[in-house]
Amino acid sequence: MKKPVTRWRAALVGLVAISVSLVTAALVIWALGETMNLMVLAGLVAALVLVIDDAIVDVDAIARRLRRARAAGSDKPTAEIILEATLHLRSAAFYAGLIIVLAALPVVFLNGVAGAFFPSIVLAFV
Repeated sequence: MKKPVTRWRAALVGLVAISVSLVTAALVIWALGETMNLMVLAGLVAALVLVIDDAIVDVDAIARRLRRARAAGSDKPTAEIILEATLHLRSAAFYAGLIIVLAALPVVFLNGVAGAFFPSIVLAFV
């Protein structure tokens, strides 16, 4: 019976990415003078979902490329394989993030009751 493979390094990368993202977002929100209210927390939770998804996809893609390179007997350095996988994913993630920001931007300019609540969500999300 095979022993299950532990991916503690992949879990550690995901944990660090999520932690750094949350701390950075909290510092930016604090620097902009916003308070931690329910709307800001809702935006942070929505952004956290994307950060978790991004971390999982990145780690999976890197692991897949490393396995494929090892199976093919490639002599490429591990760092080069990781860099290639990351750059391949980053261009798509950049454009997806830009589209999300542009789609959420009009919410910042709402008036009335919605204008009092939703800009905080968008700020925390972005």
